[in-house]
Amino acid sequence: MGNTAPIFAASMECVEGRVPQITVICAVKAEEDCHSFQEQLDFGDSLPEHFRVIHMPDFEMVVEALNSETSYDVILLDLLLDAPEGVDTLENLRKLAPYLPIIVFSEVNDMDLAIDALGRGADDFLPREYIDYPQLVARSVFTVIERRKQDLDKRVLQDQLIQAEKLDSLGRIAAGVAHEVKNPLATVQMAMAYISTLVPDVEDPQFGEACELATTAINRASEIISGMVDFSRNDCVAIKNGSLNDVVVKSVDLLRYEINKNKTTVHLNLDPSLPASEFDIGKMEQILINLIRNSIQAMQSCDKVIHLSTFVVSPEKRENSPWLQELAVKTGSATLIALEIRDEGPGIGDQKPAALFEPFFTTKRIGEGTGLGLSVVMQIVSRHNGLIRLKNMKNPSGLRTRIYFGVPPVTTTLSPPETQTLMKT
Repeated sequence: MGNTAPIFAASMECVEGRVPQITVICAVKAEEDCHSFQEQLDFGDSLPEHFRVIHMPDFEMVVEALNSETSYDVILLDLLLDAPEGVDTLENLRKLAPYLPIIVFSEVNDMDLAIDALGRGADDFLPREYIDYPQLVARSVFTVIERRKQDLDKRVLQDQLIQAEKLDSLGRIAAGVAHEVKNPLATVQMAMAYISTLVPDVEDPQFGEACELATTAINRASEIISGMVDFSRNDCVAIKNGSLNDVVVKSVDLLRYEINKNKTTVHLNLDPSLPASEFDIGKMEQILINLIRNSIQAMQSCDKVIHLSTFVVSPEKRENSPWLQELAVKTGSATLIALEIRDEGPGIGDQKPAALFEPFFTTKRIGEGTGLGLSVVMQIVSRHNGLIRLKNMKNPSGLRTRIYFGVPPVTTTLSPPETQTLMKT
């Protein structure tokens, strides 16, 4: 969802000498009210182009906008907007955009209504009779945006500290457990491999079934231990110059048996103009292997189709996306590249995207996942100063995962394989 993440399209700070534009959703019924707001904002600010006001006269238009990838800074909400009515509109908008500032204005100057609106999630309340006061609307907009931004900065910092402590503790535990269990488990695996060779000589039909169940359980335990080892080692990266396209092709080759076994079709659409970048090749392969496996496992009851793409982020998309602008500033990169993995499975359901990256969190059936795959992916992406975004898609339905990276200032373009389709049967 476009505005459920703690991101604002603009802040009170200038970037690269430019005054950021504030995008306002004007959720009012009458267009003249929207014009009135625009006039007040222009009058209250020395730079009229500072504000971009978009009129949305009904609730459905606002919902559609909030579900898009466009970022907005604030909502000016008329409590008389058509349906649902009154403060119910406010509550529904707050659920759709929990971090977006909402300024409520009303024809009625009622203290109880104002308290009720503020209690249900409004950031400010403006009675209609005061809206024409010079600079009042502009001051309210600036205040609620900055207040939300400061609150979110604190929340993000707290979450980062908690997550760092959690991952550090979990990494130490995982490394210790893996070390203690790995060798005894290898011994049990060898013993079961030997016992399995005796199946043809044993008359009891349940003996072979028992061996198969034991082998499956041991392999499952080995998979968990391997995941814990990967999880505990993600603090080290060996950065080299390379081609992301080459990594995609090699990762698909590494999973060729698994892809064939699950009768999955893989479409490759690799950008020939993709510049070389700097990353840990092994870690990038690990990202792709985890995500491709997740997609295969998610498509158990439907046609298995996976689309793997790479592309250079266009200047227009970067300009319209605050989080891509932030990534460019963070990495010092003039060019951003992206890796996209899209499947045609059921998507991520009702889970919050952030929860999917928690260690040991899994939506798979019992016995199908360790819950460490996406945690490992998130750690690797973070180590590379990248950005990962998940989105449920339609027509066809499925999950789209995009990972963005900055490109160092001096790079060369490497020749990738051409666009192709790999049919796995």
